[in-house]
Amino acid sequence: MATAKTILVVDDDPGTRRLLQFVLAKTGCEIITSSNGAEALAIASEKTIDLLVTDLMMDGMDGFSLTSSLQKMPAYAKLPIILLSARFQIEYRNEVWDCDSLVLMNKPFSPIELIAQIKLLLKL
Repeated sequence: MATAKTILVVDDDPGTRRLLQFVLAKTGCEIITSSNGAEALAIASEKTIDLLVTDLMMDGMDGFSLTSSLQKMPAYAKLPIILLSARFQIEYRNEVWDCDSLVLMNKPFSPIELIAQIKLLLKL
């Protein structure tokens, strides 16, 4: 029997975390949530994460810093990541343009589109 994939959701807004947890439960994956980048790094060092869904704009460690820190860890060098941002600016697109494992999505997000991206990235 295959082990369920694990998705780590990082967002500093509790309501958004709960919404993401509810929507992503439909993937059949285990969903773990975190309110900030430092906590997310601690979780990733203790548990295997198969995909990260993170807010881009957070206090302290933002989504790009979290992504960079995770990808420096050998186990997460090719971790699929979905960055969510209410500030969908062209310069953010340029940061992720050449990376197959990074997806940038608007907030508010479409649950159907988000689940489709996750299935594509995790090959579910």
